Amino acid sequence: NYLMNTKKLFFIFLAGLLTGCELGQEPQTVRDFTIIDEVKEILNGELYSPPEKVKSVFHYQGFDQYSGRQDWYYTGKGQEILSIGFTAASDTFGIRLYGYDDLNNKISEI
Repeated sequence: NYLMNTKKLFFIFLAGLLTGCELGQEPQTVRDFTIIDEVKEILNGELYSPPEKVKSVFHYQGFDQYSGRQDWYYTGKGQEILSIGFTAASDTFGIRLYGYDDLNNKISEI
């Protein structure tokens, strides 16, 4: 299935970006590994892009210098569950996870 293959390729790409490390960079903390595991679990699950919700926002400096993008992922209920920011070079620069309670109220952003 095309959608599943695309998600798998995206996951592999994202996992490579998230686990890459530059020389002199501080090692990731235990909390970072917990977040990465949660992101992996979300990306392996069912993700939706409702037509009425924003999927991606592309950022530019000036009129034509691409500087990056922000992607959003949603649950089947249309709730934001994950957003990922990318630089112009497709490096991950930020991840935000959203949590909800049993009444579907947003209770956390990490």
